[in-house]
Parts: sequence; structure tokens; C-alpha cells
Amino acid sequence: VPQDLAGNALGLVRQALDAAVTAHEIEGWEADERATRTLERMQIDATADVAAMSAGLKRRTLLARELVYTGVERTPVAAVAPCLPHRGTLRPVASERFADSRDAWLVLGALPEDPAAHDTADGGPATRDAARVRLARTMLLDPEDFTTADAVEAADTIAARQAALVSLALEHVAGAGDGPPEVIVLAGHGDRLAERALDHVGWKPRIERLADAVGAPVARAAPAHALALLARGSIG
Repeated sequence: VPQDLAGNALGLVRQALDAAVTAHEIEGWEADERATRTLERMQIDATADVAAMSAGLKRRTLLARELVYTGVERTPVAAVAPCLPHRGTLRPVASERFADSRDAWLVLGALPEDPAAHDTADGGPATRDAARVRLARTMLLDPEDFTTADAVEAADTIAARQAALVSLALEHVAGAGDGPPEVIVLAGHGDRLAERALDHVGWKPRIERLADAVGAPVARAAPAHALALLARGSIG
């Protein structure tokens, strides 16, 4: 992303949201601010953070129970679910990195395939069929007998477990204000996880997607930019 484009776009984001309160892709969800007035907005970096915002918001501290290490790419499946469903039974998940959350979201069609990408658990391509194979291995099953339907069932369970974890952070952040926010701002690239978490808590806010305003590359870079600002004390 050109430096001037990113700088201008992120400057607009900071003005619109009053404060950028995100952290880099640590595969968690984090609320690092509390509202000093009625909670009006909540920003979600869809790979990392849950942040409460309101006019006049001041940064206070990183609060316990608001950081959940889970995301749509690098979270090991074994860290999300100890077992997964398979044709009416529950299969144990290997306590090794045989598959990541990216495989689940690939199978569900929530992330684009990238045959050239090999930053996967087995170094294979980031495609739906390769993800199916990795999910079979993490469940200690023969990939030859593990169908696409089997993979979807397992992947949906992984996604649901992640959404449940994130929903706890959403509710905790909302508890710091006066209830659920009226507006949710999504940043990052895991919108589907954020949406499932919102469904889990039953909120029906207005959704604003940062990517629609500034483009996906800039929206994904927003957490790293905000982290740098936090580190040098420009926010809070």
C-alpha cells in the first residue's frame, strides 16, 4: 500500500472513530479502552481486537478477559476444539499443528483460495481441497475417506467455537458501557468470524466495514498502524 494512501486513509479512520484502539495480528480479540460516556460504537478488528469507543474516549488499560487468542488464519485447530464431529461421533483432535483455523474458513468459503500460499500447517497450498486434507489429518482420519461434507461439518464446529469465544469478549466490552453498541466497525479480514460472534450474542447493530471505505489492504493494515501509535503514546 502506498505510504501516502495508507496515511491519508488511516487519518480519516482516526477522525471518524475518535481513536484507533487496535493491536496487531496477535490472533486475539482485545478491548483496550473503556468508554467514559455512553457506549456508542465498538470497533472490531476481525482478526484481533474488540474495542469499545465513544466520543471523548480515553485509553485506560488493557483489561483482563478482553484478549482471546483466536483468529481466522494462524490459530491451531487443537487450540480451538479438543474434538470434532464426524458422522455422528466425536473424533479427538491431534495435539499437533496439523491444521489451522484458516483451513476451516477456507472450507467454509469465507477466505479466498491462494494456491501460491504455503504458510500452512503442512506447507501445502491454501486451497479448499488441501484444507480438507489437513482437517482430516488433525482428526487422525484418512484423507481419502474424508469427504467435503465431513470437512464442512468439522469446519463449522471450529468456526462456532471461535465465535463463542469472541462473543464473550464482546459482552465484556459492552458491559463496560451501557449495553450493546449502536454501530459496529469491522477492520481486518475476518469479517465472517465477527459476524458469527455478533449472531451469537444476538446483537443487531449497524455494520460499517472499514474495507468499504478505504479498501481491503488499508483496512488490514489498520491494526499494525494503531499498534505503532499506541507504542509511541500517540493514542490515549
